Amino acid sequence: MEIQEFKQRWNGQPIELISTEEACVLVNLQRELEERASYVAQKVEAIGWQASKVVPVANGWAERTRNLMFVGDDVAGKSVTTTTEVRSFGEFRRDFENMMCMLQTRVEASDYVMGAIRSLGFDVRPDTTVEKMTATEIAAVASSETGVVPAFANTSAVVYISLHPEDRNVRFVGVAGAGWYKVTFADR
Repeated sequence: MEIQEFKQRWNGQPIELISTEEACVLVNLQRELEERASYVAQKVEAIGWQASKVVPVANGWAERTRNLMFVGDDVAGKSVTTTTEVRSFGEFRRDFENMMCMLQTRVEASDYVMGAIRSLGFDVRPDTTVEKMTATEIAAVASSETGVVPAFANTSAVVYISLHPEDRNVRFVGVAGAGWYKVTFADR
């Protein structure tokens, strides 16, 4: 799950920390409630969000109280009723872990791409921008009319450059297994 997809799905969403089914089998409900509330608060803080305090809501079934937490950009003033649709703690944990796994994969791919660009001899600095390009975009750029031509390659990457003076700081880099990137170096 992408981070934007996670944020769209969970922003402002109430999470039921312990479901009715779990409450029937868990031994120490209070400790489990505190641990789950702490888990949710830590995880949403890691992505720059807020978590509300635990909100007890009457369930109306077996005189049980549902314990909810809101997560998102702004959790102040959120209200719930007995009919508010909530998502489970397990669903939140699964989505969060899936999103973090996807993010880690992106970081590893980014490290691979940056390494391939460096292997071409380019000085990649913090002010260098690297933008992913689609196959359609690179096909349009690399056509004979644009003045973008192959320059050189190694075993993991190929470089195209523009013959136009205004694009002298731009390189189009194809990285094996990772796709095409537009690399823009800051004026030096």
